[in-house]
Amino acid sequence: MLTAPIWPIFTLLTISSALAASAPVPSSVCTPTYTCPSEDWGGFGIGLQYVNSNNLLVCVYPATQDPDLLGKYYCEYSVVNGLLMDDHDKDLCPAQATKQTCTQSRSTVGKVQAYKNMRAERRTATRAIPAYMLARAGLAAVKQKNGPDY
Repeated sequence: MLTAPIWPIFTLLTISSALAASAPVPSSVCTPTYTCPSEDWGGFGIGLQYVNSNNLLVCVYPATQDPDLLGKYYCEYSVVNGLLMDDHDKDLCPAQATKQTCTQSRSTVGKVQAYKNMRAERRTATRAIPAYMLARAGLAAVKQKNGPDY
């Protein structure tokens, strides 16, 4: 029967799981963003979009300068997943906001491929052998042919 205390193992597991949970997300991970649909189901174009104090994407329809209509009909979407949270557009709000595709940042575009190309060139490049090394190799061949005392 083992008599070793288990608290060091438990402490180690607790610390390692806490560190793993707080580990930063790699910068290559894409976080999608959402924008308002260009029109609602009634065919009215987007007039205004903004994120309100409740962290909801607000899409105001229709695109008009009429003060009586401006801000009267709108849809609220989650900024996290783009799902419709509230419909104030007489049931004309699309079920989800438009998901924007992630793009690679300019700082990393092409760097990986450039590095791979550089490595491939190094592997395939013929290295110039200095003349003194060729002469030495020739002398070694003559010594091998004629014996060590030559």
